Amino acid sequence: MTVEVINGCFGYSSKSKIFEDLNFKIDRCEILSILGPNGCGKTTLLKCLLGTFNLTGGIIRINGKDLREIKNVRNSQNIGYVPQNHQTAFPYTALEMVLMGRARFIGMFSTPKDENLEIAKESLQILGVGHLEDRSFPELSGGEKQLVLIARALASKAKILIFDEPTSALDYRNQYVILEVLRKLTRKCGFTVIMTTHHPEHALHISDKVILMDDTNNIIYGGVNETLTDENLQKAYGMNVRVISIPYGEDNLKGIFPLIKSV
Repeated sequence: MTVEVINGCFGYSSKSKIFEDLNFKIDRCEILSILGPNGCGKTTLLKCLLGTFNLTGGIIRINGKDLREIKNVRNSQNIGYVPQNHQTAFPYTALEMVLMGRARFIGMFSTPKDENLEIAKESLQILGVGHLEDRSFPELSGGEKQLVLIARALASKAKILIFDEPTSALDYRNQYVILEVLRKLTRKCGFTVIMTTHHPEHALHISDKVILMDDTNNIIYGGVNETLTDENLQKAYGMNVRVISIPYGEDNLKGIFPLIKSV
């Protein structure tokens, strides 16, 4: 499944442009990370891709089809959305949370069929959290909750997964657990992944393509290595950083480091 934006533009008024002249294409089995400081338009762009907001100019195509022709984007068979945080007032089990991803396949007054239960359980198993199916969702850890929400998106049978800061509020280890899950979903399962993040090093770790935005409406799009350069990151975030490569066996490991003197 592909996602393409051609001359994309969005603004709340003619004098207030959040972004403009945005062009990118993400293909099957690829990860696109959207980076930039607070207020630059990352979440707004996600809302446009989800059909919550309509572009004020340009076109969004999902697998070659104009997004405007898709009546309900979130309920379509194309896109699954995993929010940054999810709170529930009821003590649903993890399995019940994943079953919500099957809602469009279940009648309003119907109960889930065995097929839906099997798909929900399989989605939990794919992410290695099948043992959590009877646990109360509100009682799960942050990392466990995020994996359950990803399983819910998988259960919807969408092939494009959109994440709003998937590692937000997770500890150091669980951040990379989630990143490795996203890599697995693209490389082994054939999904297309689009995510926002506040961590350039996360994009460097797993992404194929990057959109780097700043608060002056400047947008850079391209491959990871050509986009995440010292100069581009310094302009976007207004601080000195260095992209450093470290030899590791036959490969090179890359990291992004702020040049801040210790106090």
